Amino acid sequence: MCLEEMFSTKITEGAIFYGETRRRKPIVFTDELRDEVKKIFGEMHDYYDRNYTPKVKTSKRCVSCSLKDICMPKIDKSGSVKSYINKMLGKRYEEIIEYIVCYIGK
Repeated sequence: MCLEEMFSTKITEGAIFYGETRRRKPIVFTDELRDEVKKIFGEMHDYYDRNYTPKVKTSKRCVSCSLKDICMPKIDKSGSVKSYINKMLGKRYEEIIEYIVCYIGK
């Protein structure tokens, strides 16, 4: 779709190349596919405008994905920073927060 816009032309088909498996999958650019891409781009722009990063939806496909080192799907399972700190410090967490608010927050 970007190439169509740049070169003022109509492209009816293309291919996705999977580097990990070295396979190419042909894709026909239907009107339905174009509408879906526009919808997804709209969602992406909305996420960007709100500074929101969606959670990773992990599956078996993640193992052979060429973006797994960038996406880091396993990091999602670690939970929030707050829960990690609370787990590591236990009751001390609340004491530390109280200290910060009382003495540093002034």
